[in-house]
Amino acid sequence: MILAVSLAALAVFLWLAITLWRFVRISRAEHIGDRRKGTALLLIDLQKDFLDNGPYPPAQRAQALDAVSRAAVQARGNGWPVIAVRQTVRSRSLRLLARLALGGKGMDGTAGSDLVPEAAALSDHVLSKEVQDAFASGELDRLLAQHDVAHLRIAGLDGEHCVRVTCLAAIQRGYNVTLLSDAILTARDTGWDKAARQAQMQGVTVGTVATLC
Repeated sequence: MILAVSLAALAVFLWLAITLWRFVRISRAEHIGDRRKGTALLLIDLQKDFLDNGPYPPAQRAQALDAVSRAAVQARGNGWPVIAVRQTVRSRSLRLLARLALGGKGMDGTAGSDLVPEAAALSDHVLSKEVQDAFASGELDRLLAQHDVAHLRIAGLDGEHCVRVTCLAAIQRGYNVTLLSDAILTARDTGWDKAARQAQMQGVTVGTVATLC
């Protein structure tokens, strides 16, 4: 009996460990090379679940969405695509993890998984992801290739998690990355400070929409 319980507990632990690894891992892909010249604005997880019912104070939410709007206006003026990526968990194992870690937020098919109206109105393309890394499915890779993108400007949430992991995946592929700090929301300032320093050490530019215009 004790052995059976121990084996069951071990199986659950291994399942959780593997599922969590899938959720937070940084994907790998071929380097994009040096022929691309374009720029895109990437908006991460600006959804009702996280913005309307998340940990971000109303003032921080308003400030970030204003910065996102200004970044999108600049992108449109320069002919850059604005790409929104939503967290929409579909697979059974990840849905259980999302219930445990995210309180059921970002579940595919729920109203809360929709973009907030401000982000929906700004986006030229809307993609979905199941994990923190927006590149994981390969769909973003293909879209950026179609638009000849070499430089990514990233905004959205959370700066310590999905923004950070997507940024590192972009660097691994050879993108020139800029993090728009005033258009990025984070639940923990200390976590964002660490993520920003880590990104800068790898050549990422961190600045505000105003200073980078």
